[in-house]
Amino acid sequence: MPSKLVYNIGTLNRNSVYHAGTNQCVVSPVTNNLFNITTNFSMSAWVMPNNFVNNRFILSNTTSTNIAIANGYTIYINTIPKAAFQVNTFGTGSIGASSTAILGLNTWYHIMGVYNGVDARVYLNGVLGDVITNGTGIVNTNSSATYQTGRLAAGTSSLNHFIGYIDEVSIWNIALTPSDAVKIYNGGRPLNLLTETNKNNLQSWWRMGEDDTYPIIRDASNRGSVSGTMTNMTADNITSNTVRRL
Repeated sequence: MPSKLVYNIGTLNRNSVYHAGTNQCVVSPVTNNLFNITTNFSMSAWVMPNNFVNNRFILSNTTSTNIAIANGYTIYINTIPKAAFQVNTFGTGSIGASSTAILGLNTWYHIMGVYNGVDARVYLNGVLGDVITNGTGIVNTNSSATYQTGRLAAGTSSLNHFIGYIDEVSIWNIALTPSDAVKIYNGGRPLNLLTETNKNNLQSWWRMGEDDTYPIIRDASNRGSVSGTMTNMTADNITSNTVRRL
């Protein structure tokens, strides 16, 4: 594990979870049919990548390994490397979007994927990248897969497991707006999502170390019912490497 870089930004955000790329992940104990998600949803996380070889998955809800991204949806870092968001449904097709900016190693970023039933959009540090439209609309029909951080939920290849730090993971049942993306990025500091106008649409909020007791990563949303479990990790994976204002 790399040496810890400690940034004091106060009491809101003190920890993150390090993913070593060896099948390490946080797994939700439930499937997405327990979330109130239909055709509109958003997902986001703060990440500090330590490796860009191959696609590196940050947060996923997928069921098949027959194609690179699989049936479901995910935010990840592609091989360019750019922040990316993709929605796939077998028999219908797929749409995906990527950021304009290229990412660097050992730097904190906020990545958000938004799907409104027609468009896939990705935001990097509050800045909108691609807007990819599918004329028929792609409805994610997958309700059997768990949410997982750090790897493709249905994947087996360690080549695609995330290497680096993941923090402040959120899942929403609405398509967040460009102004929402800017507000949640908050100039480079994690925001208290329970103060957001859309807080009742927050389906799960994993703080990734804040007031968590290994191996449970609690759900800090108002729902408070979809906690995750650290898998193939130890308590040492909760680190004090935290997001700072750039």
